[in-house]
Amino acid sequence: MINHFKIPKNYSLAVLHSHSVYSDGLNTPEELVRAASIKGVRVLAITDHDTISAHQDAIKAGKKYGVDVVMGEEIQTGLPRGLHLIGLFIKDYVAHSRGVVETIKSIREQGGLAIIAHPMVKIAGLVNVPTGSFQEGDILKLIESTSVDGIEIRHPHINIKDLPVIDKLYEENRDKLGGKIGSSDSHFGKRDLFSFMTLFKGSNSQDLFKAIESRTTQVFEGIRDQPITLVEKLAQNHKSIIRVGIRRYKELAINTLNFL
Repeated sequence: MINHFKIPKNYSLAVLHSHSVYSDGLNTPEELVRAASIKGVRVLAITDHDTISAHQDAIKAGKKYGVDVVMGEEIQTGLPRGLHLIGLFIKDYVAHSRGVVETIKSIREQGGLAIIAHPMVKIAGLVNVPTGSFQEGDILKLIESTSVDGIEIRHPHINIKDLPVIDKLYEENRDKLGGKIGSSDSHFGKRDLFSFMTLFKGSNSQDLFKAIESRTTQVFEGIRDQPITLVEKLAQNHKSIIRVGIRRYKELAINTLNFL
């Protein structure tokens, strides 16, 4: 099809970091699946923050549009850093606000893959963001005690000057950092769904799982800088703060009180 990306024969594309209306995205699961189908993407994971509520809608849409849907979740680990991990191929909800190592263990206990989400984000490309994103030191400290199954070495939020840093970090610690993941971290549907994707040999989610495990995945750069209006950005930021943030800490407060 004319809309499809040009990729090598016997390879496929996967979108492995996207958000729907069930967290702070602006599109329904069906809209995301349909957009993936139009572009020839074979595997899609909707990784909403701290919830897997989109999965059933996505599965239904996947059957309709011929896209293999993987259950995923973006999980914020415990404060004060609140570092983000992606759980792929999980079977159930993974609780937020726990330790990083504990969260990785919880993902793997479900047979899932633990992925470092959007590492090395900086404010204005200069100052490390205080929460949410693993920095180089965080990654090195983590792999002293455990490993991950993959890392998003390309994503829209990383500064170009940090690309050699993360590439060197990956090559020197490949055994502990798993497969290379290209991530769009999409919140606006088709306009930012395809900035970076993951290329793998095969045609379905089982092939993707094996490729991540065997560290044979590659980053694929697709379409970037699609126009997003100020109104849409404000709507998404509002959802991020209200829907995700307040819900997350309300749950945490309730769980803490119940524990006491």
